[in-house]
Amino acid sequence: AGAHGGLFSSVDPVAGFLERHRLSDRVVARTLSALGAIENEPIDYGVMSVRHLSAVAEGLAESLLWVVEPTAGQVVLISNRGTPQSPSSISVPDFVGTSVTEATVKSVLSGRTVRFAAAMDRITALRRQEAGAPGETAVLAAAEQAALDALLGIKVLDLAMGTGTFLVAVIDTLVDGIAEALTAYHRTHPWVPWAWNPLARLILEKREAILEGAAEQGVLVEPDRLADDVILSRLVAERSIYGVDLNQTAVALGRANVAMRAFAVGAPFVDVVRHIRRGDALLGLRLAAIRDEAVAPALVSGLLASSRSSGEDDDIFETGPYEALLDLWMSEELGNPGARDIVRRLGADVIPALQGTLVLEPAEMDAIRRAGEIGGSLGLLHWDVAFPEVFLVPSDDNVEQPGFDVIIGSPPSVPPDADGDPFATRARELVRRPGGRVALVVTPANRSQER
Repeated sequence: AGAHGGLFSSVDPVAGFLERHRLSDRVVARTLSALGAIENEPIDYGVMSVRHLSAVAEGLAESLLWVVEPTAGQVVLISNRGTPQSPSSISVPDFVGTSVTEATVKSVLSGRTVRFAAAMDRITALRRQEAGAPGETAVLAAAEQAALDALLGIKVLDLAMGTGTFLVAVIDTLVDGIAEALTAYHRTHPWVPWAWNPLARLILEKREAILEGAAEQGVLVEPDRLADDVILSRLVAERSIYGVDLNQTAVALGRANVAMRAFAVGAPFVDVVRHIRRGDALLGLRLAAIRDEAVAPALVSGLLASSRSSGEDDDIFETGPYEALLDLWMSEELGNPGARDIVRRLGADVIPALQGTLVLEPAEMDAIRRAGEIGGSLGLLHWDVAFPEVFLVPSDDNVEQPGFDVIIGSPPSVPPDADGDPFATRARELVRRPGGRVALVVTPANRSQER
């Protein structure tokens, strides 16, 4: 599932059909021939970027193949926009969506560049002191982590991602901006060795790891093919990119597009499954809504206790049981009576029960099963639990509230509620304060909104 994002999973009905049926060589040859030229002129796919491919995927995802005449082999593409099978994102001209996205990300990058420079100044001062005592070593490590977090800790969300066109543009913008921040600092501080820069060292370590891994597989990779921007794209895709869409095919395409943009010769595809996922951006439960319930403290403490270091300067949280808990709690108001009574009765034992390690009454097991079905069919997305590394990890200075640094997207038109556009309202809830940015391209009725 890593390379194709689950797009060709045999569990999917369409992919399963393709698994069971094979096309003849003649049909495949004619198809490839048709894809290779337009009006008898050959197509140079080498000039196509991942952005071009993701735009093509966006268009295809908005269509269904309709069989007109089976015996004659006549088929047409029909629009499925507005149906549950269509991506949430609305198709937006590249010059509009990319411009808004780049401007918003750059506005956050400018502040992060200042933070990075301050951390580097601190590192330089400590290096000059030749710190060697355990306490001083810890201070240096903290300063280096602050420098890494300043540039690689930027969290960007597309809350109606479609096939990930905007997210690919975000990767391009972040890679260029981070590279410029590194170069600018050392250009204005020529006395600071690049070896003192923790991000430069991380890039070097990642490159060496890829080369070693490829060599172990008997693959010879030229180091020149693993330039700094290639390694940076992998780091950004792994740490900074988040996306949500209700359509599973769009999510699979989005994962594949982001993974392709972060592709490096000799390296496996980056794993973006945890950060790019299916869900309804508007439908889910925030922990603040149950803060007065007895289960809330145990839920938060359990989430944090379940985290474990991944060795990649990030935390991996085993969130499944906790998402199931919120599914169960919310299912009460979605046609699953008695669900909250189960949570209250079990108390701290609710997580083992949801993990299947605790014996329950048949009625309780049925209620839990129904809650899972409701959550899956509606795409319930409980933001705090789905992305705890964004919402449940306090900032170092305790000044900024947790949240995404940038929220972008082109959400579908939804009738406004009492608080206005529901996607804009949700974005304001999820963005970091202060300093976060929201940029939504609203079509067709509303103009582009940026905050």
